[in-house]
Amino acid sequence: MGPGETRSFDCEGMQGQYVTVTIPGTGKYLTLCEVQVFGLPVNSSDLMLNETLGPRIPNGDHFETDIWITLNNSRAAPNVALGKTASQSSTREIEDNPMRATDGSLLNHFPSQQCSQTRREFQPWWTVDLSKTFIVSSVVITNQGDCYKERINGAEIRIGNSSELGGTLNPRCATVESMELGQTLSFDCHGMQGRYVTVTIPRRAEYLTLCEVQVFGLPLIFPGETLRAPKTTTGVPNVAPHGIASQSSRYMYSYNAQNAIDGSLSANALMGQCTHTHKEWSPWWRLDLKSEHKIFSVALTNRGDCCKDRINGAEIRIGNSNEQGGIKNPRCGTVFRMDYEETLSFDCEEMQGRYVTVTIPGRAEYLSLCEVQVFGLPVSPLSYLSIEADWLMPLPKTSPERNPVKQNGLLEKAFIFPEETDNSYVVLSPAQPLSLEAFTLCMKAASELPPNREIILFSYRTKYYDELNVWQEFNGTFSLYLSGPGVHFTLPKLNTFGSHMCVTWESKSGLTAFWVNGKRSLRKVLRPGHRIQPQGIVMLGQDPDTFWGSFEKAQSFVGEISDLYMWDHVLSPSIIQNVYLDHSFPKGNIFDWKSLSYECTGNVIVPSKL
Repeated sequence: MGPGETRSFDCEGMQGQYVTVTIPGTGKYLTLCEVQVFGLPVNSSDLMLNETLGPRIPNGDHFETDIWITLNNSRAAPNVALGKTASQSSTREIEDNPMRATDGSLLNHFPSQQCSQTRREFQPWWTVDLSKTFIVSSVVITNQGDCYKERINGAEIRIGNSSELGGTLNPRCATVESMELGQTLSFDCHGMQGRYVTVTIPRRAEYLTLCEVQVFGLPLIFPGETLRAPKTTTGVPNVAPHGIASQSSRYMYSYNAQNAIDGSLSANALMGQCTHTHKEWSPWWRLDLKSEHKIFSVALTNRGDCCKDRINGAEIRIGNSNEQGGIKNPRCGTVFRMDYEETLSFDCEEMQGRYVTVTIPGRAEYLSLCEVQVFGLPVSPLSYLSIEADWLMPLPKTSPERNPVKQNGLLEKAFIFPEETDNSYVVLSPAQPLSLEAFTLCMKAASELPPNREIILFSYRTKYYDELNVWQEFNGTFSLYLSGPGVHFTLPKLNTFGSHMCVTWESKSGLTAFWVNGKRSLRKVLRPGHRIQPQGIVMLGQDPDTFWGSFEKAQSFVGEISDLYMWDHVLSPSIIQNVYLDHSFPKGNIFDWKSLSYECTGNVIVPSKL
């Protein structure tokens, strides 16, 4: 330890009456300037705070006593704004609800539906009433993502107990210098105290649009001096959406590792809004930031549907080691307890590393995370530019070696994937954007992989969502997913001789069917009214859990794929029969095997089918 340093050691719930510090096996001086012990009595009836911890909370609120002991001193704080009453100086339209900024959604592309908005007026304000005084560690703001990013410039965050003029007269925590479209920034408020948290744009006429405001704080337990943040406090961005997420295992297809950085605090795991591993020893979820970062804080959102206690004991680890998912890197914090749908922020005190890992050590457990926000800055300024460029470049700089075989037409040929890999795939270039309210997708596939293994047959992903995926599941059924829930069909298994398979879907009714060797399955309903979005990547051979990567070897396709066609409408049964028999049929207006543009990466062979 350095001179004057205070360090916290996680004892992981050890029990005892005595706490001892000793230097074993050598003759030394032992000097201790302060020892703090954060714990709870084993017998809850003994939970009586004495003069050491401060007076008992009014009304004997054991829950808040627990929070104060376990969270305040482990550098963790919950989002106390979620669902609280918000108000603003004005509204442009009736639907411009100030509560949209505390609804737990970081979505920001449609302000009229996803954000709070005021009219253009002098010194507009938005405020949330936390219902009682809180010690505020940080405030996180999400800017609108469609246009007018500069409107938020100069906005001030104010915290205090006065509601006069929307709280605009309270002390200032920070000033927003500038924000990018859709960006989420965290502002350190250094323990300021107050019931009201206000965002206002002073000294000019402007619109105020806020897509989400998260307030991380703890209830005030006993009187203390209000701490005021310096006026130079600046925002730290949430860098998690630019990273690549992975996990130790995946319980089902919809539980992607990427779900934890999709920008939504929605927390129903059963609806596919969260990650989920198998029950295994020391499960982990990892975020690769692609370069070393200085991490100020990490916020975790727990699932809200069930099983809230599974997250207990989870650790956040930060460092540059990728070994075992990064679980051996230094620890930022430990989750003592989280409530349903709760978001907790952990102060990581500028720890540095490329990888941010959440793991449950030392026991067999499921790990489910509904959102992970990582507030940090690149150690090298140049690395930030490369991260931003990843969303603009057609391929990331770290992509595997590629085979430049981009061609037109594959008549009498096939794609052969000879082995399991996490780096071999084919990217297809559609003839028109995949903005679809209906489709027919056909292909021939042959594989000798066992039926008790996931197999990706077709993947189309946009920046945040798996828009259209076709799978063979663990149990041997086949499924279609459209950016969320899917439908499953019992079909003949893939085999060494190959099968011709088509999938049809149309939005108006949601009717979906599989066709195998010209024969239609029963029809099921999937996402009526849905529309498949454009600007994504179509891939064969791998399932990307991020926009351009995070592949899993155990899900890769091994075998042959050929004769792939796709139309932006549902074909008639007679035409599907002609496609199967290779008789005359209309040209695929999205993909046509006879004039297909593609690009291979890794170990993919393109020989003649003959």
